[in-house]
Amino acid sequence: MSIYYVYATNAGVQGWGKDWLGEDVIIEDEVMRFDFDDGSGACKFDIKVQYADDAEAELYEVDVCSVSHIDARRGTMVVADD
Repeated sequence: MSIYYVYATNAGVQGWGKDWLGEDVIIEDEVMRFDFDDGSGACKFDIKVQYADDAEAELYEVDVCSVSHIDARRGTMVVADD
């Protein structure tokens, strides 16, 4: 299922902040890379995606400094091993 919105903010910060996709859409099975470095030096981020059908998936306190990728297919989102 396509993803229309990706939000990521430092863990513990209230609110989701900006949509990291902007005008883009992640089509099903497409891979998109993000650099969540916001200049704060923080590694723990809360991440939320919103799918085409308005379903949402959230992950909390993801260590983006050590995680290589996150799989956000089929209405779920998990930290994936290489």
